[in-house]
Amino acid sequence: MSNKRKRIGMLISLRNSLGDIEVDAKNQTPEILISNMKIMQEHVKEILALDGVAPMPADTVLK
Repeated sequence: MSNKRKRIGMLISLRNSLGDIEVDAKNQTPEILISNMKIMQEHVKEILALDGVAPMPADTVLK
């Protein structure tokens, strides 16, 4: 499978996960929220890894 197809599938999965969290927002405790944010961060990390991008601070300037 090409990276483009993998990326699309992963983005769809991320979008679906965000939708699930939104629907259940009223029932989320701080602990559940922390867990969900870690899951989202892992989704993004995997998507970026398809292009060889490693995690970096948000204030990093790309040249």
